[in-house]
Formats: sequence, structure tokens, C-alpha cells
Amino acid sequence: MSINNNILYKREIDLKALRSSCFLIGPRMTGKTYLLNQLKATAYFDLLEPQLEIQFRSRPHEFWEELSLLKSKSLVVVDEIQKVPQLLDYVQMGSS
Repeated sequence: MSINNNILYKREIDLKALRSSCFLIGPRMTGKTYLLNQLKATAYFDLLEPQLEIQFRSRPHEFWEELSLLKSKSLVVVDEIQKVPQLLDYVQMGSS
């Protein structure tokens, strides 16, 4: 069986109905990060960057400080948040 690696899939995400935070989950290498990069986010935190992961893992309050500087209802993307699960507490605080 042959697999055609040239197949293109249209990936879209519609956030109009979104009122709060959400998770984008799925198998590895399926285009989640690609989709997130298409969004017009006010702030984008990619925790695959080792320095950023280390910073927020050792001082998670700095994540909250950065969020506090943003306007209300700003679109914030945190890619690979499972690497620093403590940040989810701040996400919950910000969406309440």
C-alpha cells in the first residue's frame, strides 16, 4: 500500500462562538500548531521554546504578569501548555 504525501487538507478554525478558553487536542503531526499560527492572537506562547518553558516552569506568576498587561478579551494562544500545567490555573483565573 502506498501513501501519497502530497495530499493537502484545508485546515480552518472558527472562534466566533468562543466565549472563554478552549483546548485544541489531537494526535501529533496533524496540524494543530499550524492552525494556531493562523490565528490573529494578541499573544502567542510556544512552550516548545526551551527557555520559555524553563521560565514559566520556575516562575509561573510571570505568565500571569504578561497576561495582565493585555486588553480584556485578547486572544492568547499557549501552544504545548501540557509542558507547564501550572499555567492552567492562570488561564482559569483569566477567563472568570
